[in-house]
Amino acid sequence: MDLNNNLSLTQTLQQTTKLSPQQIMGMKMLELPTLELEERIEQELNDNPALEIDDDTASDTGYEDESNDIENENDDNNDDDSDDYNSNDEVTNNRLEEDLDTYFSDDDDYYQSADNTNYQFDTEFYGQRKLNDTEDREMPLSSNDTFHDYLLDQIGTITNSQKQRKLVEYIIGNIDDDGFLTRDAHRIENDLLFAGQSDYTSEDIEQAIEIIQSLDPAGVGATDLQQCMILQLKRLPKEKKTEDAIKIVEKYLEELKQKHYYKIQKRLNLSDDELKQCLDLISHLNPKPGKQWNASEYEVNSNVLVPDFYVTHKNGYWEITLNNDNIPHLRVNKEYSQWANNYKENKSTINSAEKETGRFAQKYVNDAVAFIKNIDDRNENLLKTMKAIVKAQEQFFLIGDDQLLKPLVLKDIADKVGLDVSTISRISRMKYVTTDVGTFQLKHFFSESMIDNEGTQISTRSIKSALQDLVNKEDKSKPLTDEELVDIMTKQGFPIARRTVAKYRLQLNIPVARLRKEK
Repeated sequence: MDLNNNLSLTQTLQQTTKLSPQQIMGMKMLELPTLELEERIEQELNDNPALEIDDDTASDTGYEDESNDIENENDDNNDDDSDDYNSNDEVTNNRLEEDLDTYFSDDDDYYQSADNTNYQFDTEFYGQRKLNDTEDREMPLSSNDTFHDYLLDQIGTITNSQKQRKLVEYIIGNIDDDGFLTRDAHRIENDLLFAGQSDYTSEDIEQAIEIIQSLDPAGVGATDLQQCMILQLKRLPKEKKTEDAIKIVEKYLEELKQKHYYKIQKRLNLSDDELKQCLDLISHLNPKPGKQWNASEYEVNSNVLVPDFYVTHKNGYWEITLNNDNIPHLRVNKEYSQWANNYKENKSTINSAEKETGRFAQKYVNDAVAFIKNIDDRNENLLKTMKAIVKAQEQFFLIGDDQLLKPLVLKDIADKVGLDVSTISRISRMKYVTTDVGTFQLKHFFSESMIDNEGTQISTRSIKSALQDLVNKEDKSKPLTDEELVDIMTKQGFPIARRTVAKYRLQLNIPVARLRKEK
């Protein structure tokens, strides 16, 4: 056999999207409420010696960053001092091991939990505002929505099938506070059969679980830690380090827990740098996606709610600001900038010790520059989103009546501001806005729609508000039954079924008629 005739080389052109660690960090920052952002900045100030508070509020970082430096700061073919680089890598490796130690600890609370200027709009629609950092603002509390409510609210953007929606809602009821599904597909099928719900096949249940696992936060709906990690990794761009990280979690999770990195490296034929990239991805996963949500509910439960935005209407203009009163201005340390710049400009002439110092400084300077940029991008995207929400729900912000809320889904805002739906989801998650009519979660302004008797789209939140008004005004000696509520709401232009009334009544914490009766 002529082997040469059976071997050939082919060249293909493939387009892939790659996100740098800094971009991934930026996406995570979008999720952070104000209090958590303060903590995240404090953590970064402790971890990165090149980052410091700018008491002079100067915006100049003092370091000329090149776009390729952040991702390719070590790709220097002319530098033959590879031992110097390896010695500097110990800093990163030690931090990775600490992250992984915490990740796999029994009492795991490891989560990835920044521009720090007060913004103002001066546009035709929004007007201008002079900020007063010491201004007193009254902050009434909004309702306390749970982790499960957050999951349920996302279903409307995923499926239009009422049958499938009902099944998804049932399965969400089997998710614990950490975000894990406590019953597998086979047990759920048996539960449904026992309850007389034989309309659902095993394929229906699997599809419903897949829908849940596509919701935010990434990793929700997994049955164990391994699946939770894989679900999160699969949300990342398809590139080699992501695929290798998935292989590590799928095949070598026990070796990962035991820190047998050499075995993993040998079996997957990974270089030192490839292994480090994989470990870095894994260390930033969230082992308990639901707990991150529940941990953040302290903002509601503590009786002191810290809003992320302030929206007020003055002299015919909307004034929208971020709550950055306690967010420090940041800058890059000048000494570290000088070391990094000296290394970049003179690496061919400086000695080994200076190279080691330069590489060390450059890493931290690049991280600091990226961190400051992520804060700027975060605030810009938050303000764009809040601006679009106010414009879409202007009547509500003026009066505060839920019946004035228009149907609005994440995609509507995403299209208006030019961002991805997942980005809008991250921005609206766990964020609060203080307005002239009260304080609300951003998710309060999003709702699905129904068609009224005149063929007009109406918000489901408007329907809930109308239902609440009927109950508030009813004769408590003879409260309205669900059937009577259906009749009245239908006459008011809300074509709604009895089971939907019962569902909304439960969501509004309204008891059945006999329990509302007063003598």
